[in-house]
Amino acid sequence: MRGGSFRCERIVNPLLPGNVLRRCIHPRLEPLGLDWINFAVLRRSYSTLHQERGTDPKIIADQQGHGLGVHLAEYVDSSLARKRAASSALWSDFKALQFVALKSN
Repeated sequence: MRGGSFRCERIVNPLLPGNVLRRCIHPRLEPLGLDWINFAVLRRSYSTLHQERGTDPKIIADQQGHGLGVHLAEYVDSSLARKRAASSALWSDFKALQFVALKSN
């Protein structure tokens, strides 16, 4: 059977995740200095990138075979820009409340 892009696509023996990573993925990542990447990094990157694009979190969780709680707690990390925006919004609300409190006194 002729394979595609990766040597491991020629199915001779059952594929184990560790073998696929070691034989097929790491050799392509090593020249880029990314051979430290494992499946956990790939799952987290996938989740975070989809979250940033606005994909429904339930869809991402279903694709990864997890419940929504596990998905959000373990696999998604908000970008620094989103964290800053949330902090700025909270600070703006706080300043507005402070102004209203001062105005009423």
